[in-house]
Amino acid sequence: MRKVIVNEFLSIDGVAQAPGGEDEDTNGGFAHGGWSVQYMDEPAMSSVLESINDAGAFLLGRRTYEIFAGYWPNAPEDAQVIAEP
Repeated sequence: MRKVIVNEFLSIDGVAQAPGGEDEDTNGGFAHGGWSVQYMDEPAMSSVLESINDAGAFLLGRRTYEIFAGYWPNAPEDAQVIAEP
């Protein structure tokens, strides 16, 4: 049996909604999408990319899956390195 490791962006006051983009999830009138981007310096981004590249698989919720499914077919060429096996 494999281990499931949870990696979540969460603010100190418990916000997990829409960390990546302004229009990622406006459900319930949420107007602070993309709140984590301002904290993504080079060391933080390297850590995130390392965890993505080291993962053997992803278990995504419906909304996150829909975001990924809409992004990857149209991602810039340099972003494709994240999705390579």
